[in-house]
Amino acid sequence: MIQIIPSILVPDEATFIAWSQSVEQILPMIQLDIADGKFVPNDTWADPDVVSERLHIDCELHLMVEDPLEEIRIWEEVPQVKRVLVHYESDPDNIADILCNPMAGKLDLCSILKHLLMSSMTLSKILMHSCSWASSQENKDNDLFQKQ
Repeated sequence: MIQIIPSILVPDEATFIAWSQSVEQILPMIQLDIADGKFVPNDTWADPDVVSERLHIDCELHLMVEDPLEEIRIWEEVPQVKRVLVHYESDPDNIADILCNPMAGKLDLCSILKHLLMSSMTLSKILMHSCSWASSQENKDNDLFQKQ
C-alpha cells in the first residue's frame, strides 16, 4: 500500500501550526521541508522546539540544506521525527557520516556502510568473492548433475 504523506513547506511558525493542526486528526505523519537558502534558493521556517511542543503526529524531515549533518543534530531530540531525507549532492564527501548519525540506526550497520562507501575496492572484492563462490557452487552442482 502506498502511503501519502503531505509535505509542509512553511514560511513561519503560525503557518506551521495552522497547517499541521488541520491534518493531525486524519494523518499519522507529515513531511516538514527544511530549506536553508544556500543549497536551494529559498529558505523555510523550522524550529525543533515548536515541532516538539506543538505537533501531535509523527513527521519526517526533508532537508534541502547545505550541511545536512548539522541540521540533523539540531533535530535529534525531537520525538516526532521518525525519518530524515537528505540530498546526496548536498554533501557527497560526508554522506557516510550522515548515514551513521544516531538517527539513522544502529552503529553496526553504519560502520559497515561507512566502510563500504569509503572503500569501493572492498566492495568490489566482496562482489568478486561472492560471484566466484556462486560460480564455483554452480560448477559443483553441474558436475554432480552430469555424474548422475
